Amino acid sequence: MPYYDGRWHIFSESERRAYGERKRSELSKKWHAKWISKQGLKTERLWTDKAIVEFLGKPRQAGAIKAWQRKDVLAAEKTMGFKAWMRERKAWLIARGKLPSKPKRSKPTPPLPDNVIPISRARKH
Repeated sequence: MPYYDGRWHIFSESERRAYGERKRSELSKKWHAKWISKQGLKTERLWTDKAIVEFLGKPRQAGAIKAWQRKDVLAAEKTMGFKAWMRERKAWLIARGKLPSKPKRSKPTPPLPDNVIPISRARKH
């Protein structure tokens, strides 16, 4: 039991901080499972201010900030109008070099075992 501020405490300061961080992280994950903020729409999902107003409308109060429910965002992204807009948006971003033209592979290819020669290096007989 550490002693500080004139009292004995059950947990040390580092244990108390770690517990607080863990709880904040759990609450954040819970919030993000239900809500998505304007910053999240713009950075993670490539939305613009105009598209937010056009396809989603006004946000709701979600705790300390205003946000949209994730289910409403997903429903808006399934509409034909949004899909057409997103195709144009991605083409615009690719043309300006702000988005890679080829999507990254989700899984890197595993390295080949030592006893295997790649086809590109194998000699043709």
